[in-house]
Amino acid sequence: MREAIDRPTREPTPLDFHVLGPFEVVDRAGTALDLGSRKQRAVLALLVLNAPRVVPLDQLIDQLWTGEPPSSATGTLQAYISQLRRVLEPRRGPRTPARALRTREPGYLLDIEPSQVDATRFVGDADAAQAALLRGEAAQAESLLATALRAWRGEPLVEFTEPFARSAVIRLAEVRVTALQTRMEAWLSLGRYSEAAAEVGHFLDGDPYREGFWALLIRALYRDGRQAEALAAYQRCRTLLGEELGLDPSPELRRLERAVLEHDPALHGPWPPRAAPALTPLSA
Repeated sequence: MREAIDRPTREPTPLDFHVLGPFEVVDRAGTALDLGSRKQRAVLALLVLNAPRVVPLDQLIDQLWTGEPPSSATGTLQAYISQLRRVLEPRRGPRTPARALRTREPGYLLDIEPSQVDATRFVGDADAAQAALLRGEAAQAESLLATALRAWRGEPLVEFTEPFARSAVIRLAEVRVTALQTRMEAWLSLGRYSEAAAEVGHFLDGDPYREGFWALLIRALYRDGRQAEALAAYQRCRTLLGEELGLDPSPELRRLERAVLEHDPALHGPWPPRAAPALTPLSA
């Protein structure tokens, strides 16, 4: 549950925060702000990933200075916060409280709307796409995911090596994989079998140990009238799992092979019928 905070009625700070690629903050004109040094940028990135929750001062220091933090860490962090406030709200008067980057015991919070963070919008669109697919609205799911995936500009938070960034990158990568899997399911529902087979095959070239994508490839090939290739894909998966990991294919994948051999009519629908996997919220 997110921590409740007092929010006066106001317009949100007119900024957009991008973590799906190199970290940046852009204004309404699309101009990227100068966020300062790498460590100062890391302070803001950490607050973005936790927005709008309070991040305690001790947690900020532990995440930003691995090992033994310097004795000057608190003062340096406060200086970063002050400089970031000037960047985010350049027109704020000297005695006017900050609206975006606020002090809140026991630390700081970035008081922005979820819609101002590209990763949060991505999760929302991917969730909506899964729900649409489960309702049988494959075209709507495809449209949502096509738009959402275009927001990815490269590897998330690539400039940061701090623990908070590493954990966020892992979480975001899994969200993206789930979204890609949902999109391929939508393509199968829309009859885009050849495209799905090519796209899934390309994915497996770089990440070959995901059985869910092997299942997608087998189904796409079968539904494209390529039964022999579908069975060959199963054998490639079986060999890979056995030789590289010492594992057998899952019962689900073995059932899929049997269904292909038997020309099971169920292969022309979802396989197996089930709810879509849940996405992990950005701030989990």
